[in-house]
Formats: sequence, structure tokens, C-alpha cells
Amino acid sequence: MIDKNKQTNESILNTNLNEQVHTLVKEFSMACKKAAIYGSTHPLSKKAIQKPFLLIDKIFRYKKYINFNLQNGYLYLLNIRLKDSVFNEELIKFMQMLDIKAFTLEKHLTLGELEKFIFRFVTRIDRSNHDELITSYLKSEKIDTVEVNTEHAYNIFE
Repeated sequence: MIDKNKQTNESILNTNLNEQVHTLVKEFSMACKKAAIYGSTHPLSKKAIQKPFLLIDKIFRYKKYINFNLQNGYLYLLNIRLKDSVFNEELIKFMQMLDIKAFTLEKHLTLGELEKFIFRFVTRIDRSNHDELITSYLKSEKIDTVEVNTEHAYNIFE
């Protein structure tokens, strides 16, 4: 009989975070694209957001935070610089539109909170109206598992 702790440790050691990060960016980008096209009430949008949520949940077995950082035109996820792809470009575009340099997802993130964040992430707004900033939105929705442009989000990025 295989010891459960040994099995967990072996699976953790055999995990390639680089592959998981690139898969997460692909699924996150696709979910953002569908959310932007179909809106928050469409079943395709909701279904698309479940895929990155499952990947995020998988990464949370190893990490307490998942950080996305934009530096010098490159996207970093878990401090891993991502290879250039159309998926990265899509996320970079959304981050630049909202003037986001870094955002962090915390381990206790729920599917509902991720849905709200993604729908707000892809919504075009007037950046001069401070009431519509994404940080104000997160506070009004009482979402504390997502941090945007905070000192903590910058500190996690090495």
C-alpha cells in the first residue's frame, strides 16, 4: 500500500510549474476573451472561467499566491517570464488598458470572485473616473482575495 504523504510529495516533485503557468495563461486569456465578447450572463463565459479556476486551484496546492506582473512589456506569472504568444498579448492588452502592473490571486479565491474579477478586468472604462477603477470595484464587491497594484503584489514579484 502506498503511503498518501509519499504519493503527494512525489506528485508535487514531478510537477512542472512552467507548463502549468503557460496553460493557465492560455485558459485565463481565453476566459477573458469570451467574457469580453459574450458578457457576464452568458453560459459560455461562465463555462470558460471554470477552466482557469481549476488550474488556479491546482497551483494553489503548491503556492499561497499567484502573481501576474507586467514589466518591460513582458508578462510574468509566478515570477516566470512567459514565452511570447497571442494569449500573453491579450492579457497584456487588458492589463495596459486598466493600467495594471501587478495583480495577485490569494489561495482562498472562489469561483464567484474570479468571475467578478474577470468580467471587470475585460470591461472598458473611463480611467479618469476614479470610482470605476478596478481597485474600487474590488472593494465595493468585498473581494479581498484579489489585489491589484498593491505593495504586496509588487513585493511577491522578485
